[in-house]
Amino acid sequence: MNNTQLKILDLSIPFKNLNNEALEIIAEKCIITSIQSGTSLFEEDDISDGLYIIVSGLIEISKNNKSKKISRNHTGQTIGSITLSRLNKRSASAYAVEPSTLIKFPRTAFEQLAQHRPDITHTIEQALINRTHRLHLGFVMRTNPMFTNLPLKVLDAIENMALITFVKNGDILWEQGNTSSYFYIVITGRLRIWHSSPTKIKSGLQKEIGPGETVGELGTITNEARKAGLRSLRDSTIACITREQLTKLLTQYPEVMNTLLVRIVAHHFEASHPKHEHAKNASNTIALIPINAGVSISKIGQNLGLSLSKTGKTLVIDSATNDTMLGIPGFSQSPLDNHKNTTFFNWLNDLEFKHQHIILIADNSCSNWTRRCVHQADHLLFVANSDASPRLGSIEHELLTTENHLGIRKSLLLIHPKETKVPKNTQLWLSHRKIGMHYHLRRDHEKDFARLARFLTGRSVGLVLGGGAARGFAHIGVLRALEEKNIPVDLIGGTSMGALIAAQYAMQKDLKKITRSTLKLCLAGDKLTIPLVSLYEGFKMAKGLKHLFRNSAIEDLWCRFYSVSCNLSRAKVMVHDSGPLLDAVTASNIPPGLFPPKVVDGDLLVDGALLNNVPVDIMTRYNEGGLLIAVDVNPKDDLLANTTYDGGLSGWQVLKSKLNPFKTKMQIPSILDVLMRSTSIGGLAQQKNVMTGIADFYLSPPVADYPLLAYKNADKIIEDSYQYTLKQIANWQFKL
Repeated sequence: MNNTQLKILDLSIPFKNLNNEALEIIAEKCIITSIQSGTSLFEEDDISDGLYIIVSGLIEISKNNKSKKISRNHTGQTIGSITLSRLNKRSASAYAVEPSTLIKFPRTAFEQLAQHRPDITHTIEQALINRTHRLHLGFVMRTNPMFTNLPLKVLDAIENMALITFVKNGDILWEQGNTSSYFYIVITGRLRIWHSSPTKIKSGLQKEIGPGETVGELGTITNEARKAGLRSLRDSTIACITREQLTKLLTQYPEVMNTLLVRIVAHHFEASHPKHEHAKNASNTIALIPINAGVSISKIGQNLGLSLSKTGKTLVIDSATNDTMLGIPGFSQSPLDNHKNTTFFNWLNDLEFKHQHIILIADNSCSNWTRRCVHQADHLLFVANSDASPRLGSIEHELLTTENHLGIRKSLLLIHPKETKVPKNTQLWLSHRKIGMHYHLRRDHEKDFARLARFLTGRSVGLVLGGGAARGFAHIGVLRALEEKNIPVDLIGGTSMGALIAAQYAMQKDLKKITRSTLKLCLAGDKLTIPLVSLYEGFKMAKGLKHLFRNSAIEDLWCRFYSVSCNLSRAKVMVHDSGPLLDAVTASNIPPGLFPPKVVDGDLLVDGALLNNVPVDIMTRYNEGGLLIAVDVNPKDDLLANTTYDGGLSGWQVLKSKLNPFKTKMQIPSILDVLMRSTSIGGLAQQKNVMTGIADFYLSPPVADYPLLAYKNADKIIEDSYQYTLKQIANWQFKL
């Protein structure tokens, strides 16, 4: 190797931090190679056998058989890398654009050197890891709309000046009230904003920050104290940008940086919109963890991987597969404090960059690999057979008591036999553990796996059905149209008539059966009583609802369900998302004045339409990041063109006008119409938010011409709504 080549080697990224002695050792192991124009240096998916440093010439990097050009590399630049994996494949191809000379540092030489001079190989590894981090930082910045179309020189400046840091799961990055002097860009992993003083309305744990997203940038500009704390949910790599660095960039690139500052402010106000207030579920790395040693989760992972692969490149990996990919038997079980842990962490992160979804299959013990799955995952999915003991399992207990898991998503997945009709005793499982969500899944049931995949990746579909008495039959027309267009319903909730239909749909009853049972209930009527508490006794209605829902529990439903009622005693909305399904539907279907209120813990509960007729805001609690469809059958204008009268009005007077054929009939709504309309009037105050704010799609079927009590027109209402919904769906633009 001549002096020029040695100097290029000395200045290259992998070797620039080595002393002269180490550099001479490296130089002895390098190979000088030359290739002609148009010749391939290596191909995509070739096994990586070393890295190259360009001495002279020009090398182009491309993917997909040269169809996607990535970069052109000149003298002094490094191509390829040496990773932990002996079997790591090249992620792109390299071709000579002109005759080129390169220095090759073979993998075999690196491995031999690691045996005798680990100090040298460790320095090289750290330099390559830092290079990879900065390449990844550049990539994730380009995926963030905040940095879109910024000049490359500005992006490169940010990339080069950023301080890149590794943080462990559970690390606190700043406390609420701290001074704002820097912000973070997440490269890999996940952070979470949290409030030190949560309220009953607002949870302590708030929005998640994933790869490519920024946090703290507005406070860094305004120099305000941190309004919330920030912690790491999992092992993560983050880039830190200080106020001083922003000021320096503003001086160098004033016009560009002013554009960036405007975007930061605009992003802040957009994020405060009701649609973005709740955390977005966009888990990329999911860990399947058996609750007990007897749970076989490999096949579950493979089937889930098939569902996820329909939306992006997916990798399912267990400890044995990981060792095979690395080419190092037993390495997955190395302690987390092993000296090569950082390299292992970056190997897993590199896999995340190459795949949209990764499923980590934990061992059937609390092994080092299982612990590593906990540290690496965005979402922990504890898996159990539904017929096993619901108590905390040995693996689950050890992980939850020894690992820092505060704030990370934790869910329960109960596996049922394929022939299961209705899950049972789910509440026993939930009573022993604190989790965010639970899911029911039948073995080898494709639709169940597809539903789970949508939940885990923030693509689930939530449907909210509003109240509206007979007009509520329009919901059945909506559901019919959604089914016909293969739009799934993963979560369903509602108020009043909407809750009644939603609950039956969550039980997986077919639409014809729902129509018959609902119509039978509504036409059954009830017995008038002395109007001290209500006009009707409510016994027939209670009996009919009990016949429909019997002993069903909300937790046992395949489809997540909730309803809302109004607490008259405390003037607030009550959300019913657990316990007996009968109680949840009953509480939401008691128009005040018509039926006696439901008494719960001494409080009076009545129809939820009184305060929240289309509770789409409640749906955001359960359907983070997913699609929200709201169905409103309550028109803003109703009961119009009434006859004017002076002072009071006698019922006999109204009756005579209706019976006397020679007298003009008075157009006055009945007491039932007035009470029903009064019940839903409060929900109209939120109609604008539902239409233009939280819901992705707002449906308002044409049912205003049907009276509130026109139950005998149910079939017409369903058909009108069905035709209307089909036309609306034709204009929707979305991808599940």
